[in-house]
Amino acid sequence: MSELVENHRSVTSVVGIVLLVGVAVVIGATLAIFSLLYVEGLNEPAPGVSVDATTTDGEVRFYHRAGAAIPNDELEMVVRTPTTSTRVPFGQGTLTGPDERFGAGERWRYCQVSEPGTSVTVRLVHEPSSAVLASVEQSVQETRKTGLEYRCGSAARKVGRGDGWATFNMTNFASESVEITGIEVQSDTDATRLEGLNESGVDHTDIYIDTDPVDGAFTFSPNNPGDDGIAYSTPSRGPFDVGPTPERINLTDSPSYAFSTAIADPGETIRFSLYQFQTTGSDGVDMRSAELTLTLEFADRESRTYSIVLPQERG
Repeated sequence: MSELVENHRSVTSVVGIVLLVGVAVVIGATLAIFSLLYVEGLNEPAPGVSVDATTTDGEVRFYHRAGAAIPNDELEMVVRTPTTSTRVPFGQGTLTGPDERFGAGERWRYCQVSEPGTSVTVRLVHEPSSAVLASVEQSVQETRKTGLEYRCGSAARKVGRGDGWATFNMTNFASESVEITGIEVQSDTDATRLEGLNESGVDHTDIYIDTDPVDGAFTFSPNNPGDDGIAYSTPSRGPFDVGPTPERINLTDSPSYAFSTAIADPGETIRFSLYQFQTTGSDGVDMRSAELTLTLEFADRESRTYSIVLPQERG
């Protein structure tokens, strides 16, 4: 009899242990499911977008092909080399477009100087979801510099009569002087003309090219350029057309205030000032994040077209 009791007790103990293990397994599985659901809830879904990435020895670019528009503060760029890792908030770059969202058809640029041949990985990261929206891994190629080149990061948007004033720098990398003989300007805004008017509404300089910075500092003296540059204004011929069909502006004419020619010597950096971008109704155009398409003609070489994006903030 005692043997049956002992066996019964033994079976009861085994069953109890099995039940405890079963309860523990169920509780563990439940906690695991809740943990997974919690972790998944921490990250937002990745936005559905198509973005291209490119990099050179002086610049990183992203192009938004299609998909959702993403607020700038949700994006950051990560640049990795064999020795460094840099995180750049999207707001520190230059974005085309009317607002602070990266949308279809828009471009983003950032001046990232890298030595040619350096292995670089560039990623565009959506921070809320931790998703990589674009990535490029390559050995940096040296940009071919044979003439007048735009200086990345030099574009600025000045305050004048409205916000329609754009400035930017270019450097002559050629072994001989470069003379600019003509210029065409377009923008992705609703500006149709370039007409410089001062605060009193009097004709002023439309295009000013500072070809002789003093101690590296540029000056703006449109009423008396002297040897510092060449200025073009409209008193005798009306505003310059800048879109949708841009006007070729002949820089070899003798417009008002023009006392020199637009020549950049080897290694010299010059500054362009364009003022003021206006609508057909003479209203100043807000040029924040505007993209300029600039075509320059030269005396002894083929013309070139440049794309220059103005910053959100004023320079």
